[in-house]
Formats: sequence, structure tokens, C-alpha cells
Amino acid sequence: MNTPQKILKILLENRGRFISGTEIGRRLGISCSAVSQNISSLKERDLAVESNPGQGHRLTELPESLHPDILQLKINDITPDLELKYREQVESTNTVLKQIAGRQSEASSGFGQDILLLAGEQTAGRGRRNRSWDSPLGQGLYFSLLLHPDISPDRSPLLTGLTSLALERALNRHGFPVQLKWPNDLLLAGRKVAGILAEVSTNMDRVSHVIIGVGLNTTRTSFPRELENRATSLKQYLQHRPENNDTIEHAKIEHAKEKSQRISQIASRKNSKKQPDEITEESPENIPEEISNKTTEETSIERPIETPIEIPQKTPAEIPEEEILLDFLREFCQLLDLFTTGREAEVIADWKASLQVIGEEIAISTGNREIRGEVRDISSRGELVLQTEEGEEHRFWAGDVTVIS
Repeated sequence: MNTPQKILKILLENRGRFISGTEIGRRLGISCSAVSQNISSLKERDLAVESNPGQGHRLTELPESLHPDILQLKINDITPDLELKYREQVESTNTVLKQIAGRQSEASSGFGQDILLLAGEQTAGRGRRNRSWDSPLGQGLYFSLLLHPDISPDRSPLLTGLTSLALERALNRHGFPVQLKWPNDLLLAGRKVAGILAEVSTNMDRVSHVIIGVGLNTTRTSFPRELENRATSLKQYLQHRPENNDTIEHAKIEHAKEKSQRISQIASRKNSKKQPDEITEESPENIPEEISNKTTEETSIERPIETPIEIPQKTPAEIPEEEILLDFLREFCQLLDLFTTGREAEVIADWKASLQVIGEEIAISTGNREIRGEVRDISSRGELVLQTEEGEEHRFWAGDVTVIS
């Protein structure tokens, strides 16, 4: 935390009342002149700081929109080692962090700084398999994390699922009943509201860094014609949410019960009849080639629905983007701690209990190949386990899934 941030924290703690430059300097061990210089720096960053001779300085009001300096302080309370960078416009947050990671590698052989890059707009946002992610200015949360987890490459595919679970929990906390579509999408009222892209760089038998990108449609109200019936936003959901909350809650509870029963049935069938264990080319012994220094084939997860999700009482103009981001980081850091300390089984358990695709008859496409069958399980490495009508077992890191009705 630099000196302006430390002064801003003091002003926030004493918001609305004056605190003298002498007192600020005493707390930070700097001169009154240094305090004044840093106060001027805060004012130049569009922070409403009032200064009166003989009284001191005070923060009169908070910014109406997300402010990087204030957000950094809140992030520090969650994870002090994560540095926030904000850009009004970038081509892609993942691309920018790739460049930063490259410079970190050239400058040091050790682990670099963990970074959260948040952008107001992406002009060339990317999804899985280099598909575009439309990211208009001020209509979504577009961010990427550059991390240096101490894990082996074969465990890295689970990071996408971990991210999905964290985002699902954060959105549920704010009353948005999202559902997960394997491998990396989050749906709201049956339409895509968010996507995740993870890219991993390896060094020998360890991950040197991972970049995880998240795109969440928040206030967007219009989409290209080809996406009109497939995409949505948090604001659109609030504008069109059903009025009968009791009916919605009942439906969600019944859905959770059905999912639990389906998973139990799958487990029973698996235990009663051992199936062939053919590992196809979609599941090599080690990490797929695409994951080393390229886009990972994502896996998505969500937690089980334990209690009814509260329907939001917000208006469409009240999308709490900053709080959603902070809640995501809290959940993400907790799950990452489980993951990096050898307790990923707990994450996978939540994942398996919540993935709606388990037990479904699906068609999965990988490139020019399509395979049909029943989803039997999610493996301990994060693979989707599919059994065909002929009894053959196939495992996939990713693919385009269509549920066969």
C-alpha cells in the first residue's frame, strides 16, 4: 500500500470529519508537507477531499461509481497481496496480463506480483477457443486475475471450475439464481450471463502463472441479433423477473431435490455395475497440450443449493457491481486456499453436486467430432465422464454440450 492509499484509508475511517495533517503525519511517520503533497494527489484522482487551514482534511463524499483507489483498499482487506490495475479501455484483459506476466518473467526468476486487471471496456474480448466476448463500455464487469499458484500443470484445469463456483456464490448472494452450463458459462433464466477463460503457462513440472478472465453482463440491455435469444444481463433479469417469488422459490427447491436424487442414482448405478474405463485422446495422462501456454479447456462448477435463493429487491438501476466483485474475490480466495493446500476434493464435491449436466443425455462436440451419451460423473481431475450406448467411456476437458431432450 503506497502513501496516498494509506492517507485515503485514514480519511475513509474518519469520513465526514476533519483530521489534521499533523495527526496523519504522526500515524504514517511522514512530514506535514508530505501529507499535503499526497492529499493533492488524491484530489487529482477525483476524490472529494476538503482541506481547511486549522482543521485539516476530510473526505466529504464517496464517488458515485467504482473508484480504483477505494476499491484497492477494499481488496486489501480480502487479500493484501493482490494489486489492482484499472484501464478504461483494453483490447483484452487477458492479453494485457500476458504481457505483464512476460515482463515479470524477464525481470525475475521468482514468482511475480499477483494482479487484478479491471477494464471499463474490451475492444477484443475473448472467450474459449478464441471466440469473441462482446464487452461494451460500462455495461459489464470485465476483469482478469494474474496469479502464481504453486500447483502442478495437471491440476490447472480445475481453476476454471473454482472460478465458476466463486462467481456463482457471489451472484447468489445478491439474489441472482444463476446456473452453470458446462464447461465455462453461467446462465441466468436460461441465457448466458457470464463466461470464464483460463490460460496457463507452465515451467517444467509447475505452473509458472495462470491468467483467469471473467466477463459478466451487468447493465447491458441489448445484444447483437445472433445473441438476442442466448444472452442476458443482470439488469435484463431484474426487468423481466417473474413476480411470483413463492412459485420461483418452490421451483428452485424442487430442482435441488431432483438434482440430489439424480446424483444418488448415478452413484448407485456406478457402484452396481463397473463400466469400461477407456481414457480417450480427450484425456491424456498429463495436461492436454492446449493447456500448456495456451487456453485451458475450461471446467465450470457451482455449489449445491442448500437454502432458497432470495429474489433481489433491487431496481434495474441498482446493480452492485463493486460488491459483486468483492464477494467474488472473497469466495475465490477461500476456494483457492482449499485448492492449493491439497483439499481440492471439497471443491470438486460442490462441483459434482451442482452441475446440471450430470445424469443428462448429451451430445458433445470437440472440433469436428461429436459423441453422444450419458454424463456419468466428473473425475477427480475435472474431466466430464461420458458413457455411450455401447458402454464405452470417454473423458473430456471441454467441449460444446447440447442436452438431448
